[in-house]
Amino acid sequence: MSNAVYTVRNLNKIYHSKEKSNHVIRNLKLDIFENDSLGILGANGAGKTTLIKMMIGILASSSGTIAFCGKDNTYLTSNTYKSQIGIVLEGNRNLYWYMTILENLLYFGSLLNVKKAIVLNRTEELLNLFDLQDAKDRKVGYLSRGMQQKVAIMIALLNDPKILFLDEPTLGLDVLSKKTMIEKIKHLHAKKQLTLILTTHQIDVLEALSKRVVLLKDGCIKYDASIEQLKKFHSQDFYTIKYKNQNGENIVHLSEAEAELFLEKILKNKEQLISYIKEAPELEGIIVEMIKK
Repeated sequence: MSNAVYTVRNLNKIYHSKEKSNHVIRNLKLDIFENDSLGILGANGAGKTTLIKMMIGILASSSGTIAFCGKDNTYLTSNTYKSQIGIVLEGNRNLYWYMTILENLLYFGSLLNVKKAIVLNRTEELLNLFDLQDAKDRKVGYLSRGMQQKVAIMIALLNDPKILFLDEPTLGLDVLSKKTMIEKIKHLHAKKQLTLILTTHQIDVLEALSKRVVLLKDGCIKYDASIEQLKKFHSQDFYTIKYKNQNGENIVHLSEAEAELFLEKILKNKEQLISYIKEAPELEGIIVEMIKK
């Protein structure tokens, strides 16, 4: 097992108001390891964003600890810690829309404790990697959503981080842009040996980018293991039966026991059986059922 970069223990976050207290994160325990590709899932209000904000040091916990490479909570607010992480929040909030791509990269590069020559080299490298060399002098506000998202990730990578946080990195992208973004992120994870921490509601993105999934519900971890284990132990095969009667063609989806009884009924009624197929549920269906429970 790789070394733990994050060790989270007994973590709580409670928001207080005059009317009530909202316990958003409850006694959470989590380890994240070097080169992990971790997807954090959950319904709205499950605590995903709150957890990420505490991990990147912009929100204090009510109690508990988040240790980064063995260092305690206070380290999360230090400039040294910030220099080791890259963050892309939903909505491209790390961009200046009235500036060009190149101006954005050079400006944010100037805020880092990195020599100008290194920033310039990384800027050229990232422009080439994300295929934006020809668009570098265009203002960000006039770019497509996909191009803006590329620029946001490029800025997050300027400091050559060990950890990359991505909050809904493909939200609002068209099919082609989403496919390209997934390929770029996978390439970066493999080449740079990044630890990738992803939040998304898009199950296809989760499956493409994450080897491990953490499912939050009511501020607690309901599931923490690999996607393969999730499919293996939390799925139940079903049967799709297509048949024809006097009302025309029909399709039903049933469990194994229900399918056997239904097949007997079709044969007894002398209806036409068109197909009888055993299928495995898709990952999205598995996760939806787990959230409901």
